[in-house]
Amino acid sequence: MSASPKNTGTPRNTNPGYTDDDIQYGPLLKWILSLWVATGLTFTVLIWFLRDQRDSHLDHNAPAAERILPPANGPLLQAYPIRDLDEYLSGQKARLHTYGVVDAEKGVYQIPVEQAISRILEKGDLKSN
Repeated sequence: MSASPKNTGTPRNTNPGYTDDDIQYGPLLKWILSLWVATGLTFTVLIWFLRDQRDSHLDHNAPAAERILPPANGPLLQAYPIRDLDEYLSGQKARLHTYGVVDAEKGVYQIPVEQAISRILEKGDLKSN
């Protein structure tokens, strides 16, 4: 075995090519900060654009006269499907949960469905017509 050189306190390679103080923190921090600013601006523009797109649609509850409908000879489309569905569902809920007269001459009346179910269960009357 060869004898190891004594540690004299001086480095073997006096020119390593870099030192700890070669990293310049100023430009690095500026680059990171500009990256954050660019990302923030991108998200801001994207959110603004998407909000603008969402608000630019026609009002679903606007009168049908304001909306341009397809020609009469083309396929029939609902002008306001969301409003139409809301009206349909509210009418169905009203039929299910309110009292009303179906045929006064025959003595046919409407009661809420929950009350009808409980009456049928109390009587045990499940005959079919």
